[in-house]
Formats: sequence, C-alpha cells, structure tokens
Amino acid sequence: YSAAISACEKGQQWERAVARLQGMKGAGIEPNVISYSAAMSACEKGGRWERAVALLEEMKGAGIEPNAFHYGCVIDACGRCGELRRVMSFMVEMQSHGLQPDARTFTIAISACARENQLNRALSLIERMYKLEVHPDAATYDILMKACDKQGKADIIWQLMESMPALPAENRIRYRSLAGSREPRS
Repeated sequence: YSAAISACEKGQQWERAVARLQGMKGAGIEPNVISYSAAMSACEKGGRWERAVALLEEMKGAGIEPNAFHYGCVIDACGRCGELRRVMSFMVEMQSHGLQPDARTFTIAISACARENQLNRALSLIERMYKLEVHPDAATYDILMKACDKQGKADIIWQLMESMPALPAENRIRYRSLAGSREPRS
C-alpha cells in the first residue's frame, strides 16, 4: 500500500493517495509512518492543507509520532494556501514536540510570510534560524531579498547581504541591483 500511495503522490494525485491510505484501514492494515508521509506529501503538493492537517491529527491519534517531514508537509500546504496563522502555529507545535525545523521548513515559512506581505514576521524567522544555528540557504535569502525589494526595503537587503556567507558573484550582483545604487546606512 505504501508504494501505491507514494506512486499517487509522485503522480500528483492526492485524492487517490488518501483513498489508498483509507483502503489500508479497510483491509485491516494499519498505516505506518511511510504511508502517512506519502499521503501528506500528496496533499501538500495538491494544495490541500485541510486534508494534510487532518492526516497529521489522524496519525497522532493512531499513536504514530510525526517527524519533521510531516510537519514540513503541513506547513508547506498551509503556506501555499495563505494560512499563515496555521504555518506559525505548526512551527511552534513542531518545536514543542522536540523537533527542530530545518532550513527547508524555515524557508517554507518565510516564503508564506513573504506571500502575505508579512516581512517583519519573515525577518523574525531568519533571526530564529540564526539563533538555532540553522543555516539559511540560497533559496531562503532569495525569498527574503525579493520580499524586501517588493516593500522597498533596500537597507534590509544590505543588512542581509552582510550576514550572508560567501555567495557566487551572480547572486551578489543580483542582490545589489535589488538594493539599488543606494549604499547602506552607517
């Protein structure tokens, strides 16, 4: 069953993935962490945040501990659908269960903030990344730079550039163009 659910996920058929998961139960087979992972990932990719959340709750009810991947799926599904409050709530819940968000999960949350024009919230997330020693990747910085540019925050772009590890020249050139010719304030 898990392989069939995974195939549905890869084929972007979230309804079939969920139906296969339910079919397991009907056949007397208890879904496991792998089958839940595939079904939740299918819901994430299908933009079905409500179903992804329901699967997370179902999983917990079955006594299966969600891992960082499961929370990442739910956070991404919620973020894609503009459910920023839920994104932030699941970030907190994840950590309350002793799970550390990785760079991918933080980037997903930062992207959700950027889509909702919540730049300050996105910036607080990158600060949290630094505090937890989770290293932002190029995608994280790219999302933040674009969000800053959209809101005309050249000074923040310069600050972010100063905090970034060494980047390829083309990225630095692109970010400098976002910040404009205006030099950072001293």
